[in-house]
Amino acid sequence: MLNFSTIERNAIMFGSKLDSSRGKLVLNKQKSALFFHITFALLLTSIAPSIAHAVDAPRDARGTVVRSDVIKWEWSRVSDAVRYQVNVNGSFVALATDNNYYSRNLANGDYRMTVQAIDSSGRYSSPSEQSASRRIGSASNSNSANASSESSGGGGSSDLPAPRDPRGTVVRADAIKWEWADVNGAQQYEIYVNDNSIGLTNDRFVYSRGLSSGEYRMRVRAVDSNGNRSSDSDTARQSIAGGSNNTSGSSNSASANNASASNSNGGLPAPRDPRGTRVRAAEIKWEWASVSGANEYEVTVDGSTARTANTFYRSKNLSIGEHTMTVKAIGSNGAVSNASNQAKASTWENGSGGDSNNNNNNSQPAPQAQNAPTATASLSKPRDVRGTQVRPQEVKWEWSRVDGAARYEVYLDGASVGTTDDDQLYTKNLSSGEHTVTVAAIDSQGRYSESSNRAIAIVNGEAAQASNNNNDNSNNNDSSPLPPPPANDNGLIDPASWNYSEVSQKPGYQLVFSDEFNSGSLNRNRWNTQLRWDGSFNGDRYEYRVVNGEAQFYVNIFSPDQEHLDKVASVYNPFEFDGNRLAIRSKRNPLKDREFDKGYGPLSQVSRQQPFLSGVISTYDKFKQKYGYFEARIKIPNHLGTFPAFWLHHHKREWEGTQKTEIDIMENLGHAPWYVYNSFHYFTGVSEGVSGTPHFVKPKPQGQIYTGTDYSEDYHVYAAEWKPGHIRFLIDGQQVSEVWNSASDHEELYIIINMAVGGVWTNMATNAGGTGRNAEGNPFPSQQDINNWGNPALEIDYVRVYKAK
Repeated sequence: MLNFSTIERNAIMFGSKLDSSRGKLVLNKQKSALFFHITFALLLTSIAPSIAHAVDAPRDARGTVVRSDVIKWEWSRVSDAVRYQVNVNGSFVALATDNNYYSRNLANGDYRMTVQAIDSSGRYSSPSEQSASRRIGSASNSNSANASSESSGGGGSSDLPAPRDPRGTVVRADAIKWEWADVNGAQQYEIYVNDNSIGLTNDRFVYSRGLSSGEYRMRVRAVDSNGNRSSDSDTARQSIAGGSNNTSGSSNSASANNASASNSNGGLPAPRDPRGTRVRAAEIKWEWASVSGANEYEVTVDGSTARTANTFYRSKNLSIGEHTMTVKAIGSNGAVSNASNQAKASTWENGSGGDSNNNNNNSQPAPQAQNAPTATASLSKPRDVRGTQVRPQEVKWEWSRVDGAARYEVYLDGASVGTTDDDQLYTKNLSSGEHTVTVAAIDSQGRYSESSNRAIAIVNGEAAQASNNNNDNSNNNDSSPLPPPPANDNGLIDPASWNYSEVSQKPGYQLVFSDEFNSGSLNRNRWNTQLRWDGSFNGDRYEYRVVNGEAQFYVNIFSPDQEHLDKVASVYNPFEFDGNRLAIRSKRNPLKDREFDKGYGPLSQVSRQQPFLSGVISTYDKFKQKYGYFEARIKIPNHLGTFPAFWLHHHKREWEGTQKTEIDIMENLGHAPWYVYNSFHYFTGVSEGVSGTPHFVKPKPQGQIYTGTDYSEDYHVYAAEWKPGHIRFLIDGQQVSEVWNSASDHEELYIIINMAVGGVWTNMATNAGGTGRNAEGNPFPSQQDINNWGNPALEIDYVRVYKAK
């Protein structure tokens, strides 16, 4: 079954074709050599622009302490950038779509940030020219109300002059507009009213509203691009003769970040019926009644303010406990209403807290918790939660598995750090001292269990000895740490890989290639989008081939053939991204206007005779390796005619000493998603003009894997561990077959993942895995198959390759 299809796939390459009547490979020596040299030069030329033309580096990187444990990092926008990679203290932390990022739950200490811009092609700029630095725990740059009681002067270390001409104007019976002269070089201004910090603003004015009668004082500091403060301005004074007393009288009701909301309320009423509902762990949905005449709303959650045009707002990554919200309506002319009543909601699942120290959580109304979309699942809470320091600043957290749990959400020091489907998680870059973790189990419907009891780990400068609960896991911690992540995404390792602890914790191995597919495009530095033997240049034209009798034409979005780009790639791109995965989708070919005519020829012939368009990615001429651990997390389609595969292929040509080695890690036919195929094959006696003798080694116990699982229903990790003379095939970490053969040691291989359609194997007899339709005189694809094509996709979560340490 596999033998015939694999012979053809190996055979059809540069300057060669399969004589199907004799089953022999015929090689044109002169054309083959010419194809190789010209195509190799074109490949080098085609990848050069992606290296030479990088997006500009972000400028004006800066950080501001906005809460006692939160830094807001900012930078200037970069033209053509679609996202930014943020690195804090030398480690990758996030991909941001906006030109700011918040680092939360920080311990006292110094923090540094650099940022890189990423364009729509996935190219990275160099890091920002200047690293932004901020310190948590210093009164001089903290924005808490209690940290600003020092007298005027000596406010910071910036070379900026203090703002001049501070002044206040009564603009309403209970409101003062504070202003000051612009400071050249200032990025923001920090304002203090009656010695209390009310925050930061990019403007040169701010309003204090809802004031009672009495005298008010304001001073202001300029803030430079590094977050350093100037000394204080002189103090401006202004009195309210007799205004509204409906507030506490504290000038803290003003928010510098909302300075644009400067007009009187213009008759807008305060929003009514504010409420909060926990929708999932660490997330609350806040809602309120619509206000007639409101253009948008200003939402303040736990003192931090944001705007929305909706009558709801979601707060994410919240700490465990109670949270508060008020909201103001804003008219089209900028008029701002008074604040609503305060709403309270808890991030505990049952609304009443899960800790004896959280006594205020009962303030959340019970009906809100009962109506939460993620009602409590009938899952036990995780038990035996424990933490072990395995390296400096790194802790391995573990817990017992929960029956029925699909994944787990982990809370570090009260804030969510994400979910995992494993029963362990590594946290890195921790400050010295005590850290706590709780874990909640999540079922397949997204419902959460109660949170576990808290586990505590003490982080020291040196890796601590494992506790008695973790001695059996000590072997996982013997390997030396990986080198630091790459500074940009121009290499073979995706920087996002360092966001996932399991990537760097494979015992005995070191990561050498990865792509997490979290961006919006393929990375040219890692991938080609065509098979090596397709789209080759023969000295006169680019020539395209039909391989293995398959029904697709592969769209090469990186093609050096301008005609291909203009006439095919412009019509359809099979590569789709959603921020978490790559999908290779096959579509009915809108260019088809003729029947199948020949197995190879010009673009105008082959692209218009194939029934479907599809895609392939390969690391040919990018990455190859002999031995190691190769894995990809993939969801296969369940559709008649699909033929997805994840395989390793020989890099050398016939005249270069190859044995045409191939390792098939995963092959599948879409009509039978319960079966996965493994195989290993090679040729001996290969030389220029000689195809050699094929050898097909059947894995033990068999190459046809059946476990009763429908592999199209979910993602599964398909892997091959390749050591001298031995190949282990694994699905979801469990060995399913193996091969012992020293022929596997011959050469380096590169990666291919493709979404083929149809082909010889598809039409084989049912006892060989095919549909059996060929015997009926109705081979796939019939016109009915084409008409009913559902555009299926092969989905790839990640690809990772390791080498032994």
